[in-house]
Amino acid sequence: MAEWFVNARFRRAMGMWLAIPVMGGALASGCGGGDSGGGATATDAGLQDAAPAPDPDAAPVDAGSQADASLADRAAAFCESLANARCTWALACDGLSAGDRAGILGLAGDDLAACTANAAALCTSAATARAERGTLAFDPVEVEDCLDGVSRAPCQPSPAADWIADYGAYFYERCGRVLSGNVEVDGECTTAADCAAVDALCDEGKCRISKPIDLQGDCDATNRSAGVPNGDDTCVGGLCVQVGTNSQDKLGMCTVDCRETAQACPTGTQCLHVTAGNAHYAYCTVRCERDAQCHNGFVCVAVNPDEPDGAKHCWAERR
Repeated sequence: MAEWFVNARFRRAMGMWLAIPVMGGALASGCGGGDSGGGATATDAGLQDAAPAPDPDAAPVDAGSQADASLADRAAAFCESLANARCTWALACDGLSAGDRAGILGLAGDDLAACTANAAALCTSAATARAERGTLAFDPVEVEDCLDGVSRAPCQPSPAADWIADYGAYFYERCGRVLSGNVEVDGECTTAADCAAVDALCDEGKCRISKPIDLQGDCDATNRSAGVPNGDDTCVGGLCVQVGTNSQDKLGMCTVDCRETAQACPTGTQCLHVTAGNAHYAYCTVRCERDAQCHNGFVCVAVNPDEPDGAKHCWAERR
């Protein structure tokens, strides 16, 4: 079973990030939902080692000039500007390897053009599909603050896995309100991103608020490494995590992706950040103190001995 790592520096409670100091600054907790991020109030105080501004040749989003453009076109223009800002920052951040940029930050590409194209394509594809379904909300008022914040994010002189949670919370705070879902609870949806509520799931074609029980369904894990998730349409959250060889003969456990924001997790659960090899994952788990708090044959165990306070989760007991 491959070794996997849960970052012990970042403590979480009830699905919310705690504000913690990072390299002389403080990044506040991030909450929210959508394609690009958002959340609780963050501050610029203490941000250091700011990267250069994005490529001046890249056309920024101009909400006024785009008044007559389609929603999909406006979203695509924003995705391009956001990708350029993020990649410019990442490539200028000393100590960030290509592996960190791709596996931890999700920014693949050896130069600015390649990185921007890859990141913009992912954002644009998701936003365009939602615009065509009529489930996308775009707020141009938030664009300037988003792009400014991304370009001035702190560059940390440590492995990216050590500060990705803080970066994610900061990024989501600055950018999460630009692209979001607009479908209310009980409205029709295709994916959870269609839903307006951050912690909503698309269950049988309808938006509903997620629950802790959604995290403990049985599923088939396709990855052989414990702690690594894979997509699974049989899970209401669309994700299945490998729980390793265990006494319960469980193959995998359903969960919810919380890489964009911890508040995507159901109330009462937490967002667990995991690094396996050169890849980073974040998914929701149920914190527990006793087996009775778990369901469907899962038990309360310490998933990783390095996690703070000996935290336990509803999981499968390894053998």
